[in-house]
Amino acid sequence: MSERKRPSLFGAEAAEDAVSDPLGDLSDFRPGRRHADDPRLTRELVRPLAEQSGFRSRDPRDVSDPRPTDLRSAADDYAPRPRGRPPGPPTVAVSLRVNARTAALLDQIAAEREWTKTRTFERAVAALELLLKEGKVDPKSLA
Repeated sequence: MSERKRPSLFGAEAAEDAVSDPLGDLSDFRPGRRHADDPRLTRELVRPLAEQSGFRSRDPRDVSDPRPTDLRSAADDYAPRPRGRPPGPPTVAVSLRVNARTAALLDQIAAEREWTKTRTFERAVAALELLLKEGKVDPKSLA
């Protein structure tokens, strides 16, 4: 029975090809920054090409800024932008047990004026406070 040879997954046809390095000689590989003797593209070759295409360097050592100067500072570009509604005064949750008539009246007033229940309640308390200060309502009669 003859043995059939399967093709290699790595493209090597013969055993001696499988031993050879498919990536070439990597003995000069050095991790990290490129060194001055590296024949690949250098900063001086890349910079003009990048400037032609409009690429702006993000290197903090780069002091040449092609943008026109205006009245805004550089910090304005990176200032956090507000999201959503602006924060209001701190709030506290209030839970009240009221009779059905009072709850219906609160809902009716809020609906007529297109206010929220919270705003209606706050304005009702402010109005009561004003009436009590002016002496128009007797606190003992509010039972």
